[in-house]
Amino acid sequence: MNNELLVQKINQVIVLEEKLKLLKEVEEQIKQEKEDLRQSMIASELKKWETPNGTKITLVEDGADEEIEVPTTDVEKFVEENSELVDEYNNVMLKYQNKKKEYTTYTKEIKKGRKGYVKITLPKSE
Repeated sequence: MNNELLVQKINQVIVLEEKLKLLKEVEEQIKQEKEDLRQSMIASELKKWETPNGTKITLVEDGADEEIEVPTTDVEKFVEENSELVDEYNNVMLKYQNKKKEYTTYTKEIKKGRKGYVKITLPKSE
């Protein structure tokens, strides 16, 4: 009797997995259709459209690329040319960490383990 319930649950999950696979295919089709619609709206210079049932379709245009400055530091050169400053910084950080330890307490907490699950791999369809 217990095995029958297990087999029934397995079959239900397999059916749902198949439905999920189909939904993912539909989702991909929707993405493609929306992109085709976007390209058509751009080509037609159409910004908005409202269907007779009240559905509104609005073209949200691409954001413009912008040039930004990204800082990069040549750490090796900095350390080489500022070794005294780096040593001073390291000493201050060490003092900071040691002082911080004086004010640190530890309490035990329970960290929940990851919940187990059943992995299902559907057969590849051709």
